[in-house]
Amino acid sequence: MIRKMNKYPAWIILVSFIGIGAVFAMYFLSGFELLQTLRPSPRNALEITAWLLLTALFIVSRKRGVEAVRLREKMLKGQQLELAFQEQALNEHSMVVTTDPEGMVISLNEKFSEMLGFSQDELYETDYRCRMTSSQGKAFRHIMQKTRAGEIWTGDLQLLKKNGSVAILRSTVVPMSDQHGNHIKTVFISTDVTKERISEEERNLVRCLELLPEDVYMFDIKSLKILFMNEPAMRRIGWSKTIYRTRVFSEISSEFDENLLRECADQIESGSANCAQFETECGGVSMEAILQIVETSDQKKRLVMVLRDISERKATEETRRNLMSMVTHELRTPLTSIKGALRLLIAGTAGEVESPVLSMLNIAESNSNRLLGLVDDILDLEKISAGKMDYSIEPIDACKLVNEAMQCYRDYASGFGVGFKGNMTCGAAMIQGDYRRMLQVLANLMSNAAKFSDEGETVEIGVSKIDGSVKISVTDTGPGIPEDARATLFEPFSQVASNTSSKVNGTGLGLSIVKAIVAHHGGSIDFHSVQGKGTTFFILLPELQNSRSEADISIEQAA
Repeated sequence: MIRKMNKYPAWIILVSFIGIGAVFAMYFLSGFELLQTLRPSPRNALEITAWLLLTALFIVSRKRGVEAVRLREKMLKGQQLELAFQEQALNEHSMVVTTDPEGMVISLNEKFSEMLGFSQDELYETDYRCRMTSSQGKAFRHIMQKTRAGEIWTGDLQLLKKNGSVAILRSTVVPMSDQHGNHIKTVFISTDVTKERISEEERNLVRCLELLPEDVYMFDIKSLKILFMNEPAMRRIGWSKTIYRTRVFSEISSEFDENLLRECADQIESGSANCAQFETECGGVSMEAILQIVETSDQKKRLVMVLRDISERKATEETRRNLMSMVTHELRTPLTSIKGALRLLIAGTAGEVESPVLSMLNIAESNSNRLLGLVDDILDLEKISAGKMDYSIEPIDACKLVNEAMQCYRDYASGFGVGFKGNMTCGAAMIQGDYRRMLQVLANLMSNAAKFSDEGETVEIGVSKIDGSVKISVTDTGPGIPEDARATLFEPFSQVASNTSSKVNGTGLGLSIVKAIVAHHGGSIDFHSVQGKGTTFFILLPELQNSRSEADISIEQAA
């Protein structure tokens, strides 16, 4: 019987006893005449029973509620103890950081602070995202979205150490909630995988570099210590892996210029160039060096140098230059004779020439001049390429130079119906250079301006001083030069396509020769142009300080 009763809740049994007791009390009271007036009716008995039942239900529900709260608190306490135990276990093996829902650090263990190189006080109550690299902003926003939704995030995070290096942490981010399901904090559980990631990246890079047929070197960008050499490089130098790992760049070859290498590396690092290229020698072999900088995950920079054997190419270029030089020299001698003979015929030295024949002789002379000019340009270009152009450096008065150039080429310009005008208001402007080569530069610019100017127009040649430099400008009123031609205008055989054809076709070599001569003088050449209105070419040359012009000297001598 007791076992059967245990199947029912206690409150049902209690209410049943109360009801039975109420019925017995009602009939007991009805047996006394004195209490006839107090005998409850059946309706009163039911009301009393209902009230007793409700009272019992309230008492029982209140008791059950208190027990439920106590049980929940006990469970939460157990969970907290379990979490505390888990956190203690994690602290022994992982880096643990706890933040509020917005990412503000509220607790951290020693492993985390030691890894970053900060004290715990320096990290406490700081924004966790402030320790991340600038590229991690998107990852942090994703973490916030996941944790606010009550989800766990797993992935790699990059954090900045106090010394400026980068640590890569494989992290699991767990959101923590209170009994009402509200997100109250976030736990970052991390392990340091920096070495593994860097080693993996460098292994992949080395695999790629090993496949290249050229000589490949990888250096530490600061110390230039050799970190890697591929098989072709080791064969050329005669080193093994054990040897090269103890060497630096300067020990590879006495022909290598460390200053040039560092200069090229600085250009790449500053962003002024994507890569750098120069020619050198290694063991007496002509080599072309190509430099590039690669960056590891912890932001350490490596300098990669690829050396390509260009000895065959250099030999081919030398053969071509010699052949070109021989051909042009062989052409120049007979062309000079032909030009001289034509001039004598035109001048009537061999007798009077009829008008139709004279016209043909003039055409022949014009073409011989063009051909001779082409030969001279090719010879100059070959000399510049071979570094054999002769220069006789002396102080030059830029104003005198321009005046002489206008006198020399005035007749040439008048043939196109164009005049020259000087604009020299700065007084003496002294430069250092080769007078004959600078006349050649002006001749080229002035002849181009005359050819592209309309008949009756004037080409202006100006001299001025700007910030320690002497500026020589040549301005025409021609059709102008399109901006998209700027990239190739100073290259050999480059010509600008124009809607209005020039009066005389050029070779496309003049501006490249001009640029090379100006560069040899430590100067630069550029232009600005307006379509349909004209072009100004200008040269900037270093001003020669503490030097006097010939005019100043002659005045001083006369005094």
